[in-house]
Amino acid sequence: MSRLWDTPLVVYRDDRADPEDLGGHMGFERQVKRRQLKERRKAANKAAKEIKALMDAMPGGCSVCGTAFTPRETPEQLDNWKIQATTKHATLTCDKCAGGPDASPVT
Repeated sequence: MSRLWDTPLVVYRDDRADPEDLGGHMGFERQVKRRQLKERRKAANKAAKEIKALMDAMPGGCSVCGTAFTPRETPEQLDNWKIQATTKHATLTCDKCAGGPDASPVT
């Protein structure tokens, strides 16, 4: 006579589930897609962090003469100023210091 507690108790989450497959209810294709999505999301977050760090390190004005960089007040600065970005820092140069077409010579 077998006792009730000697028989293993198996609870299935779904009647359609395979009794041999007790773990991993997610299909393989779905797992791959979720992993790829997670990797893409992680790479995008890393890139956004790097861009934010560069923007935070960007100077507030011209690196040569010190003229303030205010693109919200004067949007033409975005077209006229020269921005050089490296992996470590960014350099801003106003149109006068960069030698634009209507630039006055820097002394």
